Amino acid sequence: MLGLGIIGPLMPIFASRLGAAGVALGLVFSGFSLSRTITMPIVGYHSDKHGRKQFLVMGLILYSLISIGYLFTHHIIELIWLRLLHGMASAMVIPIAMAYAGELARRGKEGEMMGTFSIATMTGLGVGPLLGGVLTDWFGESAAFLALTVLSGFAAFLAFRFLPEQHGTRKKRSSGSFRENLKQVVQSRKIMGVLWFRFVMTLARGTIISFFPLYAAAVGQSLSNIGILLSINMLLMSLFQKPFGRLSDKTGWRLPFILVGMVLAAISLFLIPYAHSFVQLLILNLIMGIGGALAFPAAVALVVEFGRQIGMGSAMGYFNMALSTGMIFAPIFSGVIYDAVNIQAIFYINGAIILAGTVVFYGLIRPTKRTPA
Repeated sequence: MLGLGIIGPLMPIFASRLGAAGVALGLVFSGFSLSRTITMPIVGYHSDKHGRKQFLVMGLILYSLISIGYLFTHHIIELIWLRLLHGMASAMVIPIAMAYAGELARRGKEGEMMGTFSIATMTGLGVGPLLGGVLTDWFGESAAFLALTVLSGFAAFLAFRFLPEQHGTRKKRSSGSFRENLKQVVQSRKIMGVLWFRFVMTLARGTIISFFPLYAAAVGQSLSNIGILLSINMLLMSLFQKPFGRLSDKTGWRLPFILVGMVLAAISLFLIPYAHSFVQLLILNLIMGIGGALAFPAAVALVVEFGRQIGMGSAMGYFNMALSTGMIFAPIFSGVIYDAVNIQAIFYINGAIILAGTVVFYGLIRPTKRTPA
């Protein structure tokens, strides 16, 4: 995640230099998420049947090779194809790593384990852009791509050398066909609710990443202040994931934690157009970070519990597919609102969608007489 974060700030500039604008620029970013969305459930399912290590190592090796490919890219079409391949490689890494962590989690400790795992991913994403900016300023854009190459190659070596092989723990369930596996997911109201949560919360994250910097700049915030605000949001989520995950394990309050987190995200987005000072924007980012830290470990704990039934790789593949679907949809949807109305409307409308999505989530996952919480 550190390596991926390093090339994050560079990618829009790199794509623009190759002639990307409008639709082409959108394809550079959505292509990565699109190929991940398609590939992740398939990779997750086969990792349950054939073992996880080979997929993880292969994905990291592809990451490294694709990073070298960026250095030899001279046309926007080449870049789009490279991003599609990069998304496929990503599908072999994060969901499989999450499946490893999910199977390490002891019963009753799922939230704490997945919160601990999220510290690594979110810290990497938080530190990566800062490091990428420094590398690019000092040594040029090639240095950022080479850094991703080296880090991915090193991670592949660590995985190959030290990770034990890991197969799905429920071999009877994971030995069914992919269609049967998908049917189990669709028929589970609880897991469909969690997937819906992941998709809706990605609207908040996608809105912040894509349009919050534009709004903050419009109300007079400097680039350094905007960077601090975005980092605070991510680092707070990283800092509180483990303690909130442990608390959700002890109390068993998975559903309340997720609901409160979604409501906090919605409120934060609603209030952004009323915030103009650095302190006001900081408070809203703090609230949103705490909301994400409350909700995410509890939600992934539910995915871990479901993964014990259908296969951990499959469960994590679908969970991350919901994230990628949101990342495809969020920037495009917010961009349409921006063109049709104004930038403030982006935060109002997405906040309303998340609030409505909270009601839908509760309707899907609420305890019933037939389905215990």
